[in-house]
Amino acid sequence: MTLENILADFQLLDDWEDRYRYVIELGHALPPLPKAARTEANKVRGCASQVWLATESIAPPPGPRGASASRATATPISCGG
Repeated sequence: MTLENILADFQLLDDWEDRYRYVIELGHALPPLPKAARTEANKVRGCASQVWLATESIAPPPGPRGASASRATATPISCGG
């Protein structure tokens, strides 16, 4: 899946809850983030959960990877605003 595909799908969703669910679905499809990538430099600030984001150079082009250590949810990525 390319970033363009994700953006196109995201634009079809009008409701913020649908967009939130879509991001969670994308997170579930990702492989787990290695513990070595869970560094302060990769940590997302301002989330209620422990969230890390990292990119890597692979073919196809780099994409997001993430992990969440949350008491509220067991999703690979979970950060709401």
